[in-house]
Amino acid sequence: MGKRIAVCSADDSLVHYTDYYAKMNGYPLEVKQGPYSSDSTSFAEVGIPGLTFARITQQGTGSIHSYKDVIEHMSERVLNEDCVFISEYVKNMANAFVIPVPTKIPEKVKEDIDKMFARDLIKKDEK
Repeated sequence: MGKRIAVCSADDSLVHYTDYYAKMNGYPLEVKQGPYSSDSTSFAEVGIPGLTFARITQQGTGSIHSYKDVIEHMSERVLNEDCVFISEYVKNMANAFVIPVPTKIPEKVKEDIDKMFARDLIKKDEK
């Protein structure tokens, strides 16, 4: 099902924290900052930082979100690895004595969300 990614609609420190946490646990993960077409963007739009974990494939090679998207195409071992990693990540973040990252949305992420929904074009038209 492709490579593992994490997309943070939050401060750069969440990108660094997530990347470091994955490396410390031997979990292959590409981490970046910005919006992603998932629930985390809806949270970021109202000021709540978010993080999306996903699996992506090369264009034309995956069958996600189609009638071919069935459990038989999943590897039980890899699915288990993903669930264990994400569960432990969430548990560590939730049980942190102090939240390890700022709880604000950077202006660049807000701008990227506007571009994602073509609001930047609407704003130009309104001027």
